[in-house]
Amino acid sequence: KQWYQRRVRGEDEDEVILPIPEGALVSILGIPVVVVLSKVDSMSILQKENDFSEEHFEYIQWHLRKACLAWGAGLLYCSPRENSNTKLLLDYMSHVFYGLKLKVEPQVVDRDAIFVPVGWDSPSKIGLLSDGFVQFSQSKPFAEQIAPLPDIRQKRVMKGEDDQLFLTRMQAVLVDKQKSGSPATTHKVLEGEAKGATKTPPPADGVLANFFNSLLT
Repeated sequence: KQWYQRRVRGEDEDEVILPIPEGALVSILGIPVVVVLSKVDSMSILQKENDFSEEHFEYIQWHLRKACLAWGAGLLYCSPRENSNTKLLLDYMSHVFYGLKLKVEPQVVDRDAIFVPVGWDSPSKIGLLSDGFVQFSQSKPFAEQIAPLPDIRQKRVMKGEDDQLFLTRMQAVLVDKQKSGSPATTHKVLEGEAKGATKTPPPADGVLANFFNSLLT
């Protein structure tokens, strides 16, 4: 528990070890833990496409901070895409796991840059979020109030056609085109005959058909 307790230097440069607040370290994991939300730039998308409000994000933050308090973990929001808090994440990980010095104030106002270091939070500070809840209840489970969102990655998955099926389909198209006769090829042949041409180059469709036949065999 000693590593969890926050150390604050006073004017005399002496270290003051604060007591562990109520509700902290209820579930001791035995290792330093930092919870990182790495796609906070998606909040704007949730607002536009899923009608999320500021209260939604405060409710999510409230749950996260309660869990982190019980685990004795830190909490940090970042966005690699927008390069937000990424440097702070590296510095804080070095501080937590290697004991390097870090002088950064906690941030709980800006929803895109939340930073709650280990040992700073308390039930009274977390309660400031729940005091403004209108749409959400503290007693109901999280899953009952915020439904899971569909996986948008499923919409982007495209299944490729089998190579042999594609080549067979293209071969059938070329054969039908040769049987019906290509207007562009017929025009070139008639034009060549009008100019007294003795030899007409083979149609390009025939070359493509031979190419696809070689691939199929």
